[in-house]
Amino acid sequence: MKRNLVLAAIVPALALTPLSVHAVTYINETFEDDTLGAAPADGAQKNTSQVTVAAGTGLIGTDNSAHFNDTNAAVAGNLEYNVGTSNTVGNLYVQFDLLNNAPGSTGSAANPVIFSLGPWSNASGISLGANASRAFGVEFYQTGSSSTLKLRTNATAFVNTTYNMLTLQTVKIWVNDNDSSTLSYTRPDTAAVATLGANSFVIWINDGLVATETDSGFGMNTGAVVGNTTGNTTLGRLGFSTTTTVLADYSIDNLLVTDVAAIPEPTSAALVLCGGILMGWYSRRRTPKIR
Repeated sequence: MKRNLVLAAIVPALALTPLSVHAVTYINETFEDDTLGAAPADGAQKNTSQVTVAAGTGLIGTDNSAHFNDTNAAVAGNLEYNVGTSNTVGNLYVQFDLLNNAPGSTGSAANPVIFSLGPWSNASGISLGANASRAFGVEFYQTGSSSTLKLRTNATAFVNTTYNMLTLQTVKIWVNDNDSSTLSYTRPDTAAVATLGANSFVIWINDGLVATETDSGFGMNTGAVVGNTTGNTTLGRLGFSTTTTVLADYSIDNLLVTDVAAIPEPTSAALVLCGGILMGWYSRRRTPKIR
């Protein structure tokens, strides 16, 4: 009788476990279906320049990747996507792999590729080409021994640090566009629950926090007219860019953009694990002994 009561408590709980019931995947781009040597194509993609699909080699892997090779100092390079529909995206999880193909360990910081996110825009032109257009930006520099990575909102670079330019960078970003509510997420290093601040973002690189960053993140742009994220559902435009006069050579792969509900909460995972253990115990108890 007690066993039946235990099962009666577990089964409904498992049925209600919100692993991905309301999950939305906006982009899951591996570039495998694209033509080598041509610009990548995706339903969410809005603009591309100086980016072609290449066969992966070395650290980026052996499958296809996007080769962001800005060789024209007169033209900005970019690979931009628009996700969701106007004023509907309140939180995002973004993950991608990035490889610096022409690293330089000395000299002043120069030639960055910038990943940034901004307010929703369905425009076909470049929307993230200026600091004021971005909710935030993370800048990976191709050269520079003392300032090879920066985090920036508007004109202010509030993190100026380094990264290992010789290794693959796996970048994970959580974004909370709610002006008053915090957002729970799972730390990739410890699987502990962290709390992202209101209207904030947090960036993890190779499962580590960027220097001076805490797991509660940094505030997004609220001062610029174009990149202003005031409001609870302003997000939607994201991508990679360089500016004119900047030359850069990077590979990009495994771009994943979802809402945060697509990632199981630790409580859900623990509930499933607990349920599995109890179900196994129950089955073992019911197995007749062989004499």
